[in-house]
Amino acid sequence: MPSINWDQVYFILKFVIAGISIIGSIYGFAKFIDSRISKKLGDAEFVKGIAQLLRPYAIFNEKGEIIVDRGAMSFIGDIEITMEGELPKEITLKLKEHKGTAPVLLSLDNDMCTIKERRGIKFDWIYSIEYHGYNDKDERWFNVEVVT
Repeated sequence: MPSINWDQVYFILKFVIAGISIIGSIYGFAKFIDSRISKKLGDAEFVKGIAQLLRPYAIFNEKGEIIVDRGAMSFIGDIEITMEGELPKEITLKLKEHKGTAPVLLSLDNDMCTIKERRGIKFDWIYSIEYHGYNDKDERWFNVEVVT
């Protein structure tokens, strides 16, 4: 019967234990990071802040009253609306800083309209609205999304 070389077994066992320890440490560290990320993503204020930075938007009515602000008003100084009869004909967004791309303006109502943008004075963007069909409403709502 061959004899067992305990020094060689001990040598191999050290490497196996070291490998298991390293793999366990890496797995534990990854689980720790995952738990921290999951905790942050579960925080409503954190997610809201990220959304405001990535896709800032605001909803306003034809009187220029802000209904919802999700970060866009930090870029917009003022909103001026020119009416033609009962319909908004032109909307001017007075931005606080230069933006190379026009903020996206959408009508939130069931109106059929074409919205065309052009640059104004300084940092302003002017939107001309041409209606092809519209509903009788007390007020119209618009969504503006600032492209960052």
